[in-house]
Amino acid sequence: MTTASATPRPIRTSSKQDDISSGTTGAQDMQPSDAGAGFTVVRTPKALRQLASELRDPARTQPIIGVAPAEAGVKPVVAPNRLRMLLDPRVQVFFLENSGVRARLEQRLGSRLALTDGIRIWWPGVTPNSDPRDHPRVAVRVSEDATLQALEVALDKSRPTLRSLRAQIHAAAQQLTLTQRELNAARRGAKEANRAANTAKAELKQAHKRIAALEAADSAHLPAGLVDMDTEETMHLAITAEWLRTLTATDRERRPLGPYVFGSRFLQSVHESRTVASVDRIGRACAMIACGWAERLPGLEPHPLKNVPQTGGRRHKNERGDGARGWIGRLRTGSGANRLVYWTHPGGKIEFDSVRRHDEASGP
Repeated sequence: MTTASATPRPIRTSSKQDDISSGTTGAQDMQPSDAGAGFTVVRTPKALRQLASELRDPARTQPIIGVAPAEAGVKPVVAPNRLRMLLDPRVQVFFLENSGVRARLEQRLGSRLALTDGIRIWWPGVTPNSDPRDHPRVAVRVSEDATLQALEVALDKSRPTLRSLRAQIHAAAQQLTLTQRELNAARRGAKEANRAANTAKAELKQAHKRIAALEAADSAHLPAGLVDMDTEETMHLAITAEWLRTLTATDRERRPLGPYVFGSRFLQSVHESRTVASVDRIGRACAMIACGWAERLPGLEPHPLKNVPQTGGRRHKNERGDGARGWIGRLRTGSGANRLVYWTHPGGKIEFDSVRRHDEASGP
């Protein structure tokens, strides 16, 4: 901040000093020390009107400093010559000597921007609606040095250029906060999407062979290779083909094939009982169980599996340790027909366990 020399320059060049001082001349309105230090003393309503005009001047580029008297006195709260050394020579300083002019100024500017005590900085553009933080008041400190230091800090921090910069910083900080929230939300969404994608991958991997079966299945006849049950793909094809054949398009929309897996001995048990008739029936039974319509297949008659080993905390006699419940259904009518053993997991997944002879169809 630039400072004036020890001998201050005059502040006003107008010959009409009576507009800001009382009476007819500026010398009558100011103490000699005030005039020499460049203070303008405001004592009358006319002088106050001139101060108000200066405050409203749209061409003003420098702040105006208002100074109140010290407590229970008529002298300024800081020495005029010391204050002048702190300020740019172009800055005008007005000493509002009595409480009457300060009260009238409060009526013009409002209590938030008035000068009741201490020092007030009025930057260009001040209006009764201005933010008082933009035109700060400096309270009197314990010493004159401390008061002048506080004034210097207030001048630096309240400069319009810095206010604009702070406003931009504040706006940028708000935008940063908003962007960070959006980024955090996007990250949470990405994590959820990633979990969903991993789940979908697992399901797609498990269903890949069934999808291939959908493309290859004949709507009327099973492929000739279906007789060979050595591969998992072939059994998936059988289940898919029977689901397509047994259900209408409308029913397939309502009853899609749910998630299912083959137990460790399922394919081998099918292979050991393979005939065209048994494969056809096994595929149809598995399809109806997997889409949730086991009751629609005549003769299947699923009922709880017996002799499931006892485990602590189970709620059903056919429940094993992982919570899955065992079921058994007929693949053909008749007392000696093969049975299909399967498990329903709590999440809805079906585990096809094995194809067994009637006399073997109990226990896991």
